[in-house]
Amino acid sequence: MNAWSRAAYDLLTGAAMVAVACDVGDSARRLHRRVTGRPRVGAVLTPAVLRATAGVLGAIGTTVGAVRLVSAAGG
Repeated sequence: MNAWSRAAYDLLTGAAMVAVACDVGDSARRLHRRVTGRPRVGAVLTPAVLRATAGVLGAIGTTVGAVRLVSAAGG
């Protein structure tokens, strides 16, 4: 994977995580419903925890993608 595609991947992954953090399309609730079928997961992994985790990962992923984009451009 070259530098441009890695930067684009990081930016898109970060944007998807931010979309979950902002609960676009009720995505955090849908993810929560999907994993609550497993024992003891529903009590720990609430939609708020999912949104907070996705927000942190989205911020990190977007920052890493922006840094990779700048370094791929030769800056």
